[in-house]
Amino acid sequence: MDWYKKVLISLQTRKNKILFIFIIIQLLAACASHVKPIVSLPQQTASLDEKPFLGIGYSVVDNLKGLPIPDTLSKGLRVTHLVPESAAHHAGLKIGDIIVSYDTHEITDPVHSFREYIQTAKKIGDPLILEVIRKSTKMTARQNEEKIPLQNIDSIKEMINSQLPGSQITVSIDKEIRIQTIHVVLSAKPGTLRTPLPENKQLYPEFENIHDPTIDLSLNLIHDFHLESTYEKILAQFDKDEQWDDRFRLNLVRYIHRDPLRAFTAADQTCNHLQKQIEKKELSKLLSSVAGLLDEKIAIKPDALPSPPKGGKSPKEHFRFIEIIINTSLQYRNQAFQKITKADQQFLVHNLYDILMNPDGSTFSMTEEENQADESLQKITALSHKIDYASLISAAMILSRLADETWLADFEACMMDYKPDKLASIPGVQGDI
Repeated sequence: MDWYKKVLISLQTRKNKILFIFIIIQLLAACASHVKPIVSLPQQTASLDEKPFLGIGYSVVDNLKGLPIPDTLSKGLRVTHLVPESAAHHAGLKIGDIIVSYDTHEITDPVHSFREYIQTAKKIGDPLILEVIRKSTKMTARQNEEKIPLQNIDSIKEMINSQLPGSQITVSIDKEIRIQTIHVVLSAKPGTLRTPLPENKQLYPEFENIHDPTIDLSLNLIHDFHLESTYEKILAQFDKDEQWDDRFRLNLVRYIHRDPLRAFTAADQTCNHLQKQIEKKELSKLLSSVAGLLDEKIAIKPDALPSPPKGGKSPKEHFRFIEIIINTSLQYRNQAFQKITKADQQFLVHNLYDILMNPDGSTFSMTEEENQADESLQKITALSHKIDYASLISAAMILSRLADETWLADFEACMMDYKPDKLASIPGVQGDI
């Protein structure tokens, strides 16, 4: 087995040791069947982290020239995201603000100094004074002597599209850039878990009972190449992440974060289970499995879904079944979005696709459009917490009954054999087809 060490030594010279660990697992899985572990590494369990938390996402701005600010300010941190209910959120920071100093310290090393200062020099409850560059844009329009406030560029487009011939619209745009002081009181990370989490053997006991030889091989390789500390750092970071409940953390991801070497087992077992349901075309059961992966409890069981008419000879029975399916599905769909207003539902329809297709919001710009995109993403995230995903999946499960092959065949045969007593007629319409 000395051959694999020569290959791995060349791989180890790369800087990214974390990537190296997962590469060796996949490359050598085939030769792992008879390897016995010579070392074991501890599983991490979540521990409470009480470091101060500001609550922003940011991108680095390296060039502030051209802005009406002191020449000494050359770098900054543009706020791209605000964590709801965080210290930054309560202090009034806004997406698009550019932080240029903290407690009179100018931003010099944006990647490390700012974060390190908060985590080492501050504690929960301490004040933090930020100086930010804030841009504000006020747009107004006059139409027929009426003053109309405008929210964004789209508002101007809507006015133009609805403008009547011969009328005039006057648009006024006032921009202001100023340095503003923000007083922050640092707090703990919102959503930090205070109760014990279920152990892995409770989350997925079926995975725990499977012997995966790649785990033994991986442990040996980590030991042979002295990567224990790197692996433990990975576990420590996952442990830290687990303390925060962002309401989107899935149990399967939690399971793998605690024991990354079982990732292959979890993925293999999950994919095999889904593949069998796909091959059997069990759409309702497949959706139920998806709900389980999303940690959603479905109240409606596949066997309790509306049943199609058995051997129905009347088209009326089949169309009644279709009507029941659609109406019942819509009830669950409406229940899924009942906490979201009609206006916000339209917002999701108009903005969700653009956000998903253009996920990169890291490029610095002082334009209002980019700030609006970041704010849209923030709003979409907030609205997503209000969706009842169990009801949404239930709606899909009910609608999937229309894909039942047996019923479709019966429906087709019924319609082919159907001979109406009299031809349908429409008043005012004549002729033969």
